[in-house]
Amino acid sequence: MTSLPPPRQASGLPPSPGSAPAGATTSLAWRLSLGAAAVLVAFVALTAVGLDQRFGDSARAARQELLLAQVYRLMAAAEVG
Repeated sequence: MTSLPPPRQASGLPPSPGSAPAGATTSLAWRLSLGAAAVLVAFVALTAVGLDQRFGDSARAARQELLLAQVYRLMAAAEVG
């Protein structure tokens, strides 16, 4: 019985001694996806916190303007009467 030669890569060249095993590319892709997901989660969280803070500031400013207008109306009513 004759032995078969080792299978070659798609390029027809034998694998280089320092090339990564087949599972390493899957691991690298997984780690890259995990890193990208972590960055995305951090970005969305920081954006949500920033928008919440700006909305709160805007709501407080609007409420303060309404109260100041009410004070002016009360002062005008007291002055007329």
